[in-house]
Amino acid sequence: MEPNVQYTFRLSDSINAGLSVSFVTKTDKDLSLTIEFNGGTSQTLRHFKDNLIRANAYSAHCIGAYQAVWSQVSGPALDPNSFVNPDYPLWLQIPKCTFAPNNVYQFKVSVNLLGVTQASYVSEMTITLNILPEQYSASVFYGDRDQFYTLPLSLRGALTLEGGCPSLDPTVVTYKWTCEKASSLYLDYEVCDDPDGLFGVTRTSPLLVVPTTYYTKDQAMRLTLTVTKGS
Repeated sequence: MEPNVQYTFRLSDSINAGLSVSFVTKTDKDLSLTIEFNGGTSQTLRHFKDNLIRANAYSAHCIGAYQAVWSQVSGPALDPNSFVNPDYPLWLQIPKCTFAPNNVYQFKVSVNLLGVTQASYVSEMTITLNILPEQYSASVFYGDRDQFYTLPLSLRGALTLEGGCPSLDPTVVTYKWTCEKASSLYLDYEVCDDPDGLFGVTRTSPLLVVPTTYYTKDQAMRLTLTVTKGS
């Protein structure tokens, strides 16, 4: 049976000639679609990865050609229609580094069958995207090496962002070093004497220069860096 069509049925009794009954029925228009998101309507994403948002539209009966329009409900401004997959208009392909970390976005998709513009037959669904904060780690350049005891020891700390996206967080990065040393690699480490106040101090410079007065020949030093972004 076709949608939005009136049908007439007649029932006849073959035993009692001339006895028959008729009734009329009309099918629904069946023009509304149901929308679902793969992964649900609330998802958690990382901004430094390519993200694919997939919606699907279906009907309990038949479905023809449809059109989909995306809009943004909340979050830092983006144009979701610029990320639509041309072959699958219900899919958004969002490149890495597009989302702002530590934010929440909401997008709405509106779907209707082609040629059906009445508001009552436009289906809508909203998805919430929770973007995780920046992920980073501390790095030390020029560490894990032999050092001439007659020369100052120079090290540089660094904040390494996972994924390679530029940081959108303007908060200050600070560095704090601690020091332990032993008479050889095979003895227990003890906290370094620190006459110049180099260690345990929070600073904004990633550079550390340890003078030769802090060590002697054949000693082992273990330096630990803590990097903090913001408070």
